[in-house]
Amino acid sequence: DIATTEALKMAQEVDPDGERTLGILTKPDLVDKGTEETVVDIVHNEVIHLKKGYMIVKC
Repeated sequence: DIATTEALKMAQEVDPDGERTLGILTKPDLVDKGTEETVVDIVHNEVIHLKKGYMIVKC
C-alpha cells in the first residue's frame, strides 16, 4: 500500500506538500492480479498527489 510505505512517510516529513518529491514505482511486473487499476491511479497521480508525479521502473 503506497500510503503506508516508509519512503513516502520520510518524504512527506521533509516535503509535506509534495513539491519536490518524485514517486518511483518498481517491479511493475509483480503487481498482484486485480490491483492493476490501483497502480494506474497511482501513476496518474490520483492517489497521493506529487507535483513531479510518478515513474515506473522495471529492471
